[in-house]
Amino acid sequence: MVNVSQAYNSKTTEFKKKSSPDSINWVFMDMFYGVGKYKGDGYVLDFTVLTGWLTLFEEICTYWALESPTVRVKYIMPEEHKTICSISSEDDFQNICNVHRIFKKTVVNMIIDTVNETTEAICTSPMSLFIKNDKDRVTVTCATELCQWHVHASRDSNLPTFRIKTTQNSHTCGGGIGTTSHPRASKKWVSRQVMRKLRDRPLYRAVDIQRDILCNHGVRLPYKQAWMGKEVAKVILHGSDVASYDLLIWYAIKVSETNPGSIVIIEKDGERFKRGFFCFHACLQGFKRGCKPMLFLDGTHLLGKYGGILLGATAKDGNEGLFHLDFAIVDNETDDNWTWFISTLGDAIYGEDDYHKIITFISDHSKGLVNAIAKVFPSAPHGFCLRHLQANFLKANGHLGKGLKDECWRLVVKIAYACTSSEYDATVGALSAASIQAHNWLFQKSDMMHWCNCLFRGQRWGEMYSNVAESFNAWIKEA
Repeated sequence: MVNVSQAYNSKTTEFKKKSSPDSINWVFMDMFYGVGKYKGDGYVLDFTVLTGWLTLFEEICTYWALESPTVRVKYIMPEEHKTICSISSEDDFQNICNVHRIFKKTVVNMIIDTVNETTEAICTSPMSLFIKNDKDRVTVTCATELCQWHVHASRDSNLPTFRIKTTQNSHTCGGGIGTTSHPRASKKWVSRQVMRKLRDRPLYRAVDIQRDILCNHGVRLPYKQAWMGKEVAKVILHGSDVASYDLLIWYAIKVSETNPGSIVIIEKDGERFKRGFFCFHACLQGFKRGCKPMLFLDGTHLLGKYGGILLGATAKDGNEGLFHLDFAIVDNETDDNWTWFISTLGDAIYGEDDYHKIITFISDHSKGLVNAIAKVFPSAPHGFCLRHLQANFLKANGHLGKGLKDECWRLVVKIAYACTSSEYDATVGALSAASIQAHNWLFQKSDMMHWCNCLFRGQRWGEMYSNVAESFNAWIKEA
C-alpha cells in the first residue's frame, strides 16, 4: 500500500440504515466539562476529544474578552496531589482527555491567567541578564558584553504593576528580533505567528510564511523553518494525521446516528487503512428526488502527510447548482479502486429499489474509470470531457502547423456539438479536407461515441465538459 495506508487500524466496517452502533466494539467519545476560573469568575465549557485545543482556547478568550497572546491556561490533575499542568498545544489537550478518561472524571478544573507579553519575553529570553530584580525595580541587559540592548522598569506608584521607564530595543550584538537572521525564531514561534492565517487559509504555503514573517517582523526565515512552523501549527489546529484515522470508526457511528440510512464503509489491508466510502442519506435522497440522472466523476490528490486520492461523484440540482453525492478515500486511481467505488455507488443508488433512471456519467477519460464504468454499468452512457480530448488531440497532431491545428480543433468542436446527421457529415467532410491525419486520428483514437452529440447514446443535457467535477476538486482542497 502507498502512503495513505500507514495510519488506520480496524476491521472492515459498514454502516447502513439498519446498523446498530451498540454492536460495534468501540470507545465512544466522552463529554468533558471544563470549569474555568479567571479572577474569581467561573465559566463551564463542554468539549470532547474532537473539539480541539484551539477551539476551546478561543472560547475561553472570547468569554472573558482576553487577548490570546497574553492568556495562559492550566488544569488540575484529578489525583490526590492535585498537580497543576499547563495547556498550550493540541498534544496537551489530548493528554487532558486521556488522563480524565483514565481517572473516570468528566469535570476538568482549569485556571486561566494573563501575563504581560513584554515582561514574559524578557524573563524567558536566554539573551537576558538581570542587573536588578527586586520588588521595586527591574533592570535587564543583553547577556552579550558591550551590547546596548537594555530595559529598566520600576513600580508604578503604589500600584501592583511596573512601568518601563527606559529601553533600548535594538541589539548591537547581532541577536534579537531586530535582525533578519534572528536565531530565536524557532518553529514554535513561527507556528504562533501563522496560526490564525493557516486556519483561514489551509493552503497557506511556506513561501508565503517566509514573506509575511519578513514583512511583519523583519525576520528572514529559512524555508525549512517556515515549513516546520507550519507543521507545528497544523498539529495544534487539527491534531495529528495518525490520530485522525483512529477516529474514523467513531465518525462512521456518529454518521449512522445523526443521518440514518447513510452508507459508510471502512476497509483495511492487514493492520492498515485501505479505503473508505462515504454517502450521506440526505445527499442520496436529494440526488434521487431533485437532480438529473447524471454524475460527474473525478479524483483529486489529498495534500496531507499520508497523501492518497479523494474520489467523488457530483451532480447538478434543479438550479444548475453543484450537488455532491458521495466520496471515497483510496490510495491511488487504480482499476480496482475505481471499480469498488462505482460498484458501491451503484449499490447505494439502486439498492433500495426506489430509483430506476439510467445515469449518464461524465469523466476525464482516465483509463481506470473508463474500465470501471464499462464493467459495473455496461449499458450506462459515458461522456468524455472535451477539454481532455483537446489536450490529446493537440498532442497527437503536434506536427501540424499552429494555424492548421487550431482550424482542425475548431472543426472537432463543431463535430462534438452537431445534433443532426447532416451537420455532422458536413463538418466531418470539412475536417477530412483540412487534414486527413487529424481526421484519421479522430475516428481511430478518440472514441467518438463518447463525446460526439450525434453519436452519443443517451442524454447529456449539453454537458460537454467535466467542469462540475473540477470545481468540486478545487473547492475541496481548501477544506
